[in-house]
Amino acid sequence: MTWLDTVGNQLLVAYGDQQAAIRQGQAISTDLIPLQPELSIWSYQPILPAINS
Repeated sequence: MTWLDTVGNQLLVAYGDQQAAIRQGQAISTDLIPLQPELSIWSYQPILPAINS
């Protein structure tokens, strides 16, 4: 799952690893998941911009 943003009390996510699609500017399907008690994020890895050499 790829977390994109937090909108109010909901997480904007895309299912699966969407890093490559985001870097290429492709459209991706998203979903809003309401924050609930006991919901936690146990791993986080920022999407870094591609480095052009």
